[in-house]
Amino acid sequence: MLKLYLLGEPRAEYAGERLSFPIRKALAMLLYAANKGRASREELALLLWGGSGGGRSSNNLRNAVYLLRGMLPENFFADRRYVWVEGHATDLDEVSLLSDTGIDIEECLFEEPLCGLDGLGTAEFDEWLSFARESIRRGIADKLRERVGLCYERAMTDVLVKSLVALLRLDPFDEDSVLELMDAHYNAGCAAAAVSCFKSYQERLRSEIGISPSARAIGFFRKLAARGSDMSGEKRLGEFFCCREKEIGEILSFVSGDREETRFIFINGEAGVGKTALVRRAIELTSVESSDVFTANPCVVGEKFPYSSWSGIASQIKSRLAERGAAADRAAARLLSMVFYDFPEEGPADARQRMGPPPEPNPVNIAMALRTLIESVSGARRPIFVLEDLHWFDPQSLLLLRSFLSEISLPATVYLTSRPEAALSVIGMLYGIRPSARDRRDKILEIQLAPLSSEDTLRLCRAFLSDSVISHRGEEYFTKKSEGLPLLLVEMLRILQDNQDANCFAGLRGLIMSRLDNISPLQRGVMEILSVFGHCATPADIALAMGLHEEDLAAAIEDLLSRRLVFEAPEKRDGGRFSIDFSHSNVRECVYDSIPGIRKRELHSRAADGLNTRYSPHEWNPGLSAELRYHFTKAGRGLDVLRQHLREMGFHVTLNHVLFPLARDEVLLSCRLPFSGREETERRIDLVRGLIREMSAGGDCPELIVMEAWHLEIWGGYLINWGEYRAGMRLLGRALGIAGRRRAAEIRLHCLEHVGHYFLQTDNAPKLFQIGRKILRTAKSAGADPHIGLALRFIGMSKLIERDFAAAERIFTRSADVFEDLSHAGRDYTLNLLAPLCYIGEMRQWSGAPDAAMEIFTRCIDICSKIGLFWGRSHFHAHAADAALDKGDWDEAYRHIDAGTALFESSNGGHCGSLLYSMKAICDAKRGNSGGAADSLKKSNFLSAIGKRTWLAPHLMAKAWLAQMLENGVLYSKELSDCLKIPSYIIAKEAEELYRIIGAEARADFVRSRFIERRAV
Repeated sequence: MLKLYLLGEPRAEYAGERLSFPIRKALAMLLYAANKGRASREELALLLWGGSGGGRSSNNLRNAVYLLRGMLPENFFADRRYVWVEGHATDLDEVSLLSDTGIDIEECLFEEPLCGLDGLGTAEFDEWLSFARESIRRGIADKLRERVGLCYERAMTDVLVKSLVALLRLDPFDEDSVLELMDAHYNAGCAAAAVSCFKSYQERLRSEIGISPSARAIGFFRKLAARGSDMSGEKRLGEFFCCREKEIGEILSFVSGDREETRFIFINGEAGVGKTALVRRAIELTSVESSDVFTANPCVVGEKFPYSSWSGIASQIKSRLAERGAAADRAAARLLSMVFYDFPEEGPADARQRMGPPPEPNPVNIAMALRTLIESVSGARRPIFVLEDLHWFDPQSLLLLRSFLSEISLPATVYLTSRPEAALSVIGMLYGIRPSARDRRDKILEIQLAPLSSEDTLRLCRAFLSDSVISHRGEEYFTKKSEGLPLLLVEMLRILQDNQDANCFAGLRGLIMSRLDNISPLQRGVMEILSVFGHCATPADIALAMGLHEEDLAAAIEDLLSRRLVFEAPEKRDGGRFSIDFSHSNVRECVYDSIPGIRKRELHSRAADGLNTRYSPHEWNPGLSAELRYHFTKAGRGLDVLRQHLREMGFHVTLNHVLFPLARDEVLLSCRLPFSGREETERRIDLVRGLIREMSAGGDCPELIVMEAWHLEIWGGYLINWGEYRAGMRLLGRALGIAGRRRAAEIRLHCLEHVGHYFLQTDNAPKLFQIGRKILRTAKSAGADPHIGLALRFIGMSKLIERDFAAAERIFTRSADVFEDLSHAGRDYTLNLLAPLCYIGEMRQWSGAPDAAMEIFTRCIDICSKIGLFWGRSHFHAHAADAALDKGDWDEAYRHIDAGTALFESSNGGHCGSLLYSMKAICDAKRGNSGGAADSLKKSNFLSAIGKRTWLAPHLMAKAWLAQMLENGVLYSKELSDCLKIPSYIIAKEAEELYRIIGAEARADFVRSRFIERRAV
């Protein structure tokens, strides 16, 4: 018996054994003849070998016929004109069995018919192949429709659903079958499947054909969606959506219009009225599986740091870029990494330096960066933005919202919610950024969500309570007691489900608290600490705050989830581990308000201690820091609030305003701190000063006095670094006095180091030597090895200032050896190891050996590059460029100055000397960039204002260089002319004098030759 298989890859079997065809076209001929019944030789020759000439097609046909007659003598026949097949069966014969609803639908029915025969013959054969495939599919679909009809007759719901699913696999655009399947899912209690069915159909129509479902299909979907209480299958309070048919209908109608438009849906209403539930339901009904939903997370409690409400969206963008392997725009990602602590920029600083300085992180630039990355991650998907509780947004987040909504260019759906008091400002903002929407209401939909009507209230009650309970209480009872607020009504229903005689007169707070009566002390502890956190928290966070192990809480949290007292938060945190939260902020407030005051302080203290274990000042995390200050404040631990500010401020100043911070490599390499200028630093200083003044009013406190010394030390050191010596030394003097009286050795040591920087920057060698010796003794007695190395560097600098280069080099080498020894012990301070080497390089250059100096500078650069340190590297590049000038190698000078400035301006944090911009001003002028030269000279002037001679000398040389180019007409710039009114030779004389004072005789001779003697000639 011959059997032909047409579904999938075609094949033939005889007596149960598969036949092998040496000539592939012979199998095609067999299938064609079997399908047609009788085929002429001319027809077959044309279809399969039509391109062959000179009798070749006839020969090929004869060979195939000869092969088939030999293989199938009882089934394949041929005469001079025709070929035909007899006594055979096909796998399509089994399709007729589909009318038996007791037989399963085989997977083979969905395989591509006659797969693999394309291109085997002529275009006419391919046309026949396409027709045959469509005919086979149509035949199978017709049989499935018969099966569907039998399922309706026999009320076989499960088989009906499977049959409709099978039919849509063959004909996915059969709208009637889609609607029937939706109805079947609905009748089976699978509302989610009904919704998913329509959304998949809608998305497929759009992506493959470019059309939308018919009005009939959309109307049917809305009809189902509006039956809220009937669409959820298993009814669970808190998850069951009901009664907002009108609002859901408005949203569905609003978003089903032109997909190329951005739509804004603004919902406002009182707390507990159901804004969040409505948004979630609308998204469930209107989004497709591939939709991207981005959700903002405003801070409900504690300090709202800038842009805090958008940190959730930034984090979601980052995770989805990683999930999809999408390439992130480096400039946009870099800007967001400066604003959002959970959006770290990837890659070393070397990669960033090629991009130049980042734009200013203002709302407009941040909005553009967010838009760019959302377009990358969403592709052709229509993103959905959920911006809830706008009344809790911080001011910067609201500015960003306005900018972001103005910047949206791709089609999107935007949901916004707020309390009524913020409604006017929000709607005003929307019409302000979309003025055309005033006349076109199809772009902005405003819904003022009112409490449930008495009819809706009763409808929800009847979904969960028996008629007898409702009759016993009276219909008006539920409306009056719930006030139409779904949140309160749901809590009433939960109570009455457990106890039909329960008292529901206590209001929302009483109802919620009554549900806590039957939980264990451990579960209550979880609820209380969660309310203290004020937002979702991981079990690990809760366990840490409770002083327990996470596994100890697993059963308690599981039971709370099952009781619907808490829910699993939709946004994941802590490496993807789930978080839990209250279903509504009002529930959190009820639990929180029920905690006695003394216990509240204790719980806040525990939360702070737990979070404090995760805090590190070098990892920029304003959210965690704000939480810590909030909990310390609520716990009444004012000194800890102050200490937290000082920890942040101390590291902030060190990393942003110290050239060679005394910090280990592991700290610098893991540092996530945005660069900030003097304005931000001084804001922090003023804030801490105000706190100390406020706390001091309560009387003397030894610990507060020590913290005041700590603050004065940080503040004084900051002022010294920027050349404000008188104020800085006065503050340090007060700090040293307090530290001496209170025996605060560490503060005293830091104060002495700041004083050392003062004498270093003012070139006071005797005083620098004395303070270096004092620091050395203090550090040795305290066992502070890194500070010993720093003290030696100060002493070496005193010798360098006195031009005793030999002694200076010996001491610098000892300083480097201290840090080398620390490195062998696993404590790497690379920057402080390289700093004395850089000074040795300077001395080599001043002595007229630029090649030897260049070797040291490039070694410093290479070491920093190898381990990824950018602190100090721009300074080393500046010295390398300066040495290249002495060598007369301008290409090398350009290379180093470009690398140094790009690295400094593109990195977060760090400090540099004026030499970098003095050299850049010269290089810019040499390359004809007068605007760049003016800008660089301005920066050099600002940085050299501290008065250090080794910084002032190159700055003056740069001024003389640019002034000479202006005088010779080589360079023209009004901005430069206005600030360089003194003749170049006079400026050069001052530069020459400074170079001779510091011992750079070779450079002094160069300046004299180029700017003074050349003029005399």
